[in-house]
Amino acid sequence: MTKKFHTERLSLIPLNVDHASFIFHLVNTKGWIQFIGDRNILNVDLSKMYIQQLLDNVNINYWVVHLKKEKIPLGVVTIIKKDYLPFHDIGFAFLEKYQGNGYAFEAAERIISYAMNELKMENIAAVTNLENIRSIQLLEKLGLHFHDIIENNGENLNLYLFHFQPFQ
Repeated sequence: MTKKFHTERLSLIPLNVDHASFIFHLVNTKGWIQFIGDRNILNVDLSKMYIQQLLDNVNINYWVVHLKKEKIPLGVVTIIKKDYLPFHDIGFAFLEKYQGNGYAFEAAERIISYAMNELKMENIAAVTNLENIRSIQLLEKLGLHFHDIIENNGENLNLYLFHFQPFQ
């Protein structure tokens, strides 16, 4: 079961079907479609079905990031074991109006800490579209390092890796 987390400004809530309206909005933003891909979620009912598919997959951990005080959903952070990657992948997507405020960094940093300290992962990966400069900058700020350009489904992607250093 995916756990709930809090940071200074944010609550990271495990994805559930009650998030259908928010997910419908998020996956249909220009940024999501351009950098992640069109999921063909044309209405809230399809969003509920999409969410249920995510929840049914044991390789997917998905959190909806909310402003703690206002309880407004801003974006998502994920840890997914993708078939084409050697390690679990961290991902994130935020509504445009909430970008540039450090929310993605704050949320992703908390999830990386969870992966390292509680899930005992030794490595984590991230992939990003070659043109997604903001995601690349965030990955580097989080401590991931460019490793290679890989191909998946006919698309070239940047592969970033993070190796956790054991505590002495």
